[in-house]
Amino acid sequence: MENATIDKRANRYDVVSRLADDLAHEIRNPLNAIVVNLEVLRRRIGSGANDKALELTDVIDEEIGRLTQLVDQLVFLMRPSRTDSHPIPIDETIGDMRPVLETQASAARIVFEMEMASALFTRVPRDVVKFALLNLLTSLYVADTAIEKLRIESRAAESFAEIAVTSHPAAFENESEYVRQARAMLEPAGGQLEIGELSAAGIGSRAVLRIPASRSFV
Repeated sequence: MENATIDKRANRYDVVSRLADDLAHEIRNPLNAIVVNLEVLRRRIGSGANDKALELTDVIDEEIGRLTQLVDQLVFLMRPSRTDSHPIPIDETIGDMRPVLETQASAARIVFEMEMASALFTRVPRDVVKFALLNLLTSLYVADTAIEKLRIESRAAESFAEIAVTSHPAAFENESEYVRQARAMLEPAGGQLEIGELSAAGIGSRAVLRIPASRSFV
């Protein structure tokens, strides 16, 4: 049990560290924009162009908000998980990660799409759902194949809720370290992970996280 806990923490640190590396450039962009716009702001205030200066404050505020959102997400992922006493909404759990996932895909020049169905709930802990998904995505980002498009979607399937991750071209590998980690997280919670190619060989691959569903939040 102790070794399993250590492995889980090590994997969590590894995944977040890789995510932070991917986002480093995207985090520098708003920082640079803030520095540049602050200098222009000083000049405009000094010259009495107050209206133009106010416009710049909106730009700076937007960049600060973007930066804060990314950093908060990374900090949140590293915090110890809390115990959920009620079923969790899957769309909200994955939706909270959307800014980071979009930025990571943008940094890798990958077309990113996400469509989450509402009214899907599970009693599987949030961390299991989040880090199983992050392990799958990490397996794509470290793969030898250059990913062009990535899509995440959810749907109901009998007594399960499914989160499907589709890559174009095919890149998922069953024996990947991160795929194994995702499966090891899901199975103790009653979940499953299936990976397969799309109908035309090599055109794409899909990983489906299948987790026990709860019918309502109550």
